[in-house]
Amino acid sequence: MSAETPYWKDARHGAMRRAANWLATEVGEGNKFRKGDLRTAIQDREQVDRRVRDLRGKHGWIIYNYRDRSDLTPEEHLLVKIGDRVWENTYRAPRGDAVSASVHRRVFDRDGNRCVVCGIAAGEEYPTLPGVRARLTLGHLVPRGRRGWNDPDNFRTECAICNEPARHLTGTGVDFELLKARIRELPRSDKQRLAEWVRNERRTFPEVERLWMQWRQLPASRRDEVRQLLEQLTRASS
Repeated sequence: MSAETPYWKDARHGAMRRAANWLATEVGEGNKFRKGDLRTAIQDREQVDRRVRDLRGKHGWIIYNYRDRSDLTPEEHLLVKIGDRVWENTYRAPRGDAVSASVHRRVFDRDGNRCVVCGIAAGEEYPTLPGVRARLTLGHLVPRGRRGWNDPDNFRTECAICNEPARHLTGTGVDFELLKARIRELPRSDKQRLAEWVRNERRTFPEVERLWMQWRQLPASRRDEVRQLLEQLTRASS
């Protein structure tokens, strides 16, 4: 292979490394790419789509699909952030960071399948980021850098925006003066509730919101039964 041949074209390297190099050099942060483009670039590797998904998580890449952004088609992805440069010879993947699917499920279920920081649920659109939908992930209560373990009790559910490595995704900054003005306008009970959330750095949820989250997890037929029940109850009380 000549010195001018791009790394991502060299079949001697693994699919994930080549795909990462292609994304970094040919696509770039903030740009979209299609699955077909990826498969055309890395033609001699099967399941290259899965290898790209592997870049997320411990390798630090942020790649959106149609579940995250309403303006993306099922064939499109958006490269939000280039993470670890996995194609470099000196790169060594972090060890001991793998978290099983069962642990993810256990923590998500415990936290009501929503971000404990801002309260958004998976797939919901951010109020301040039109078209951007929440993806849930795990955050450490005690960071690994301070000897925090990958144990369910040391995890909490966070969305990608509230998760520390992804806070740059919030786009336009918050209007600080407007925030303070709106806080002053809140009823006293809401001020007290917000003060508690800020003090604990965690949002708490009333029972009605817990029931809402449980309803969202039901199959469609069961949702309809609950909807009919609520219609009957609200009519009877009016």
